[in-house]
Amino acid sequence: MRCPVLAVDGALDVYGGSPETLTLLDRYLERGGNNRVTLRLIPSASHAIYEARTGGPSEEPYLRRFATGYPDLVADWILGLPGP
Repeated sequence: MRCPVLAVDGALDVYGGSPETLTLLDRYLERGGNNRVTLRLIPSASHAIYEARTGGPSEEPYLRRFATGYPDLVADWILGLPGP
């Protein structure tokens, strides 16, 4: 895959998210020839990138808003892509 990639993970993701996950993704995309990869780990984010305290399953039904900075991160990334 050689299209631009934005990979965002929550540091509180109890289902497998971690800095190592992002590192592996970056490595595999780079091996495939993709150098247009942006990786971000959001410290206070759950698996679904919601603002969380623990990231655990018992908290999920009560999470209501995206993690701080996430919407702006996505918007800025999209706006920064080169045009056609």
